[in-house]
Amino acid sequence: MKVALPGLFLSLVAVGCRCSKGSAPAVDTVRIGTYHAPSLVIAWVRSAEHEQELDLLLAARDAALAAGDSAKAADCERRGAEGQDLAHRQLAGEADVLDILARLEEHLPAIRAEAGVERIAAEGEVLGDRVVRVDLTDLLTERFHPDEATRKLLLEVRKHPKGVRVH
Repeated sequence: MKVALPGLFLSLVAVGCRCSKGSAPAVDTVRIGTYHAPSLVIAWVRSAEHEQELDLLLAARDAALAAGDSAKAADCERRGAEGQDLAHRQLAGEADVLDILARLEEHLPAIRAEAGVERIAAEGEVLGDRVVRVDLTDLLTERFHPDEATRKLLLEVRKHPKGVRVH
């Protein structure tokens, strides 16, 4: 046994030397998709789908006013104001964008597959050392079919990683 111990020691030293020269054991990494939340807000509020929702809300308000239903008209006004306030807070980075991501739910599996990511997380979420971050912002915002003016705004808002205040 005394003969085997020095051999084992030399083997361990050799392995240690190889590791210290940069050939550390491989660590599995996880690819996680991230996104710039203010960009999602811009893409959503400037989308045709958002405009249709606002038009429906305004039509409901106008119909309520014409019918003399001031309570329903006030409810429509409240919902519109709350939506605008939420968008401002989301743009400033003070509120999550889960409601916007929910609108993309049917597209998320294809986006994850295209980008080769396991899941999607908010840009500032703490993910760990083994994570490779993949920016999905463009893939997500494209699902709202931005026009050229919106694309220019998206470039500008990306210069502000923490969000943009509108007031």
